[in-house]
Amino acid sequence: MRSNNICKNKKVIMNINLHKVTKRYSENLIFKKFSYKFYDKKSYIITGSNGSGKSTLMKIISGYLSPNSGIIEYIDNSNNNKAISKEFFFKYNAIAAPYVEIIEEFTLKEFLKFHFNFKKDNSNLSINNMINFLELKKESNVQIKNFSSGIKQKIKIGLVFLANSPVILLDEPTSNMDKKNINWYIENIKKIINKKLIIMFSNQPNEYIFFKKKEIIKLN
Repeated sequence: MRSNNICKNKKVIMNINLHKVTKRYSENLIFKKFSYKFYDKKSYIITGSNGSGKSTLMKIISGYLSPNSGIIEYIDNSNNNKAISKEFFFKYNAIAAPYVEIIEEFTLKEFLKFHFNFKKDNSNLSINNMINFLELKKESNVQIKNFSSGIKQKIKIGLVFLANSPVILLDEPTSNMDKKNINWYIENIKKIINKKLIIMFSNQPNEYIFFKKKEIIKLN
């Protein structure tokens, strides 16, 4: 759900390069010398068994975690191939993941106001328009802590879909969603496919099977 505003009048072309990235916790090796190049406007699906390191890799790509070794490059190809430091990459990506929290003491309307004031993403949208997009008009004054886990996930995903960010990172995007909200997810993610760099971490084919062009990467 994390997202950030970058220059709205500039089309950012963002590529991400990973070179021999290794991550371990104490003696537990998560993955070793993982290398891949992710390109603007393309879609990548990272799959793997439980414990293969999908969520850890997502945290590393997003800048939440640092690898034990290896190099990660964030390249702004729209700005003379300028390298973006990890500390500033948050300005270029939007994330929806189980470990990304939302403020549950707020009502939905209060949370969206906070989000727009703090993140400044798509500030041309009114709070009511955002609520309508989420199809949660009746729940606008309900505290988020009273929502189901599926609705909380929908809120995270909705903010990502409308983020002014060239890179989208999704970890199990439809987890806990019912059929109606999965259909909502499919309808809206189709609007950004081939428009942004999308990296999805998922073992659920229904979350990505409809992507016409995608690269599937399997972690051991």
